[in-house]
Amino acid sequence: MRKALPVERNAVGSGRERPAGKDGSSMSNHQINLVGWILFIVSAVGFCIASIGSFWAMFGSVFFLLACLVFVIPFFRPDD
Repeated sequence: MRKALPVERNAVGSGRERPAGKDGSSMSNHQINLVGWILFIVSAVGFCIASIGSFWAMFGSVFFLLACLVFVIPFFRPDD
């Protein structure tokens, strides 16, 4: 019979439980947000590459990339 994984309560207290990782921990919201923004930056770079040759597509892609980079800044600033 398989042993049940330990569970971790949702931080908000909604009563929902989620299984913990193999080492008993799971990704924090901060880590999940950072991974999400990194994926947005990768997609923005892809849009820039795909829009080579089209001025307006490149214009929009570069602004999308800059916006993603601005949103990532708080992850590298020290908490107050």
